[in-house]
Amino acid sequence: MKARYDDLDKDIINTPPIHTLTWWQTEIHQLAIEKGWWPHIVVGDKVEAAHKILDGSVAIPTSVIIEKLCLIHAEVSEALEFLRYEKMSLDKIQYMGGSKPEGFSIELADVVIRILDLCCALDINIEEAIRVKHEYNKTRPYRHGNKTA
Repeated sequence: MKARYDDLDKDIINTPPIHTLTWWQTEIHQLAIEKGWWPHIVVGDKVEAAHKILDGSVAIPTSVIIEKLCLIHAEVSEALEFLRYEKMSLDKIQYMGGSKPEGFSIELADVVIRILDLCCALDINIEEAIRVKHEYNKTRPYRHGNKTA
């Protein structure tokens, strides 16, 4: 009897699963809590964000949100600095000191990671927000408002 997946492309079988932004939000935020980037409490064997109130609502001070936005801005600035001073391909990833990935794409990844972390903390469904904004953008005229690029 032929194995069930013999006729499938081996690359497809070995490809890691594709995750949604919602999945990444949760994964990234939980790691940020575990690594100490958010105030947290330990409940049994699980680390929980201190900003999640018992009823499931979120209570994050505006000052913390501002701090997180500044960190997002800092990551954008790091991408800009990389673009200005490094001479390697924008999609190339290099490893500094053996294991730390660096490069323009890594800096952009840091921007997305910080945004997804904040969205999860604030219970923002960024996937839905992107869908809504993209649909709206489709209705806008070419370079609306006579703006330059």
